[in-house]
Amino acid sequence: MAFRGYRALVLLMSIVACQGEKPDGDTAAEEPQDTACEPVEEIPYDGVDQDCDGADLTDVDQDGYHAEIVGGDDCDDDNATSNPGANERSSQRVAPRPPRPGVRS
Repeated sequence: MAFRGYRALVLLMSIVACQGEKPDGDTAAEEPQDTACEPVEEIPYDGVDQDCDGADLTDVDQDGYHAEIVGGDDCDDDNATSNPGANERSSQRVAPRPPRPGVRS
């Protein structure tokens, strides 16, 4: 009978330990590990914060719109003047229509 009680106690202690409590009843969480960030050049769109600013780079041209590759709506993230909020201007001129035969203007 004592063996079953010991196994139950060991099981209970391991469950409590997995929940962040120490077996002696102390509810203090484990000490956090040192997670100092060593800044390096940021690689855009990879989901990793290399430059330690708290986020991955998802707006390379810094126009305020995230790139399509990461779920944003900026289809040209290398060009700040090309974004969903920019006014579109056509660089091509539309030729006038030729007059229709038999119609006077």
